[in-house]
Amino acid sequence: LTGIPLRNTAVENTVLKGGQNMTTQANFFGQTFLASYLPLVNGDDKIVGMLSAAKPQQDILDIVNATNRLTLITIILVMLVLAFPVYLFTGASRARSNCMIINILNGIFTPAVAIMSRLRYWQKFFVITFLFTVPLGYTLSSFIFQANKNFISTEKEFIGIQYISPVLSLLQHIQQHRGAASLYTRGEQSFKTFLDEEEQQIKEDIIRVDAEDQKSGTALQMTDRWNTIKKEWRALEEKYITLSPEENFIRHTELIFNVLDFVHELGDNSGLILDNEIQ
Repeated sequence: LTGIPLRNTAVENTVLKGGQNMTTQANFFGQTFLASYLPLVNGDDKIVGMLSAAKPQQDILDIVNATNRLTLITIILVMLVLAFPVYLFTGASRARSNCMIINILNGIFTPAVAIMSRLRYWQKFFVITFLFTVPLGYTLSSFIFQANKNFISTEKEFIGIQYISPVLSLLQHIQQHRGAASLYTRGEQSFKTFLDEEEQQIKEDIIRVDAEDQKSGTALQMTDRWNTIKKEWRALEEKYITLSPEENFIRHTELIFNVLDFVHELGDNSGLILDNEIQ
C-alpha cells in the first residue's frame, strides 16, 4: 500500500472526515481509475488515514471496446456466410461456374442450400435466427464472464481492505504494549495503567477483527490463522507480568511478526498484493 497525495475534496469529506466508504473515479499520476476508499482508524476510533483499491478505468473501457469489435466482426462474418449461398446460386454466379474457387465453394454450400430449400419460411427464419444468435450469445457470455471475473476480483480486494483495517490497529496496540510491558517488568510500576488501557484496546481490536472474520474469513481462508493469533495473545497476556524483560520482549516480538505474516497472507488471499494497480 503506497501513500499518495489526495486531491479530491469529495473523498476527503466523505472518507477522512465523515468516516464513510466511497467508490468513485480518481486520478492517480495522470491516469483515471475507478477507486474504492475505506477509512483507516486507530484504537481510539480516530481516522488516521485511508486505504484504497483501484482499477484503471481505461482497462474497463478496453474490455468493452474489444467486445464491441468482436461482436461486429462476428455479425459481419455470419452475414457473409448466410449471404454467400444466395449469391452463389444466382445467374451471375452460375455464369462463372468455371471458376475453380466458385466450384469449390459450390460444393461446400450445396448441401446447406439443398436443406434450406426444403424448409418452410418459418423454419428458414428459425435457422437464420439461430445462426445469428449463437455467435452473439457466445460473445455476450464471454463479456459477462470477464466482467464478472473482474468484479469478483475487485470485490475481494475491497473485502481484504475492510478486514485489514482492524488488524493494523491490533498490530499498533501490540507494539505499544510491548514497549510498556518491557518497562513495567523492569520496575516501572507507573506503566500499569497504560498497559491496562492497551489491553482493553487490544480486546476491542480483536472484537472488530472477529466481526470481519465472521463475514469474510472463510472466503479469504484466514480463520484458522486468526484463531492462532488470538490464542498466542491470550497466552502472552496471562504470562507477560511473570516474564523477564528480555523474554517479554522476545514473546511480544514473535507475536508481532506473526501478525505481520497474517497481514501479508491476508493481502495475498484477497488479491491486494498481487494487484499491481493498488494505490
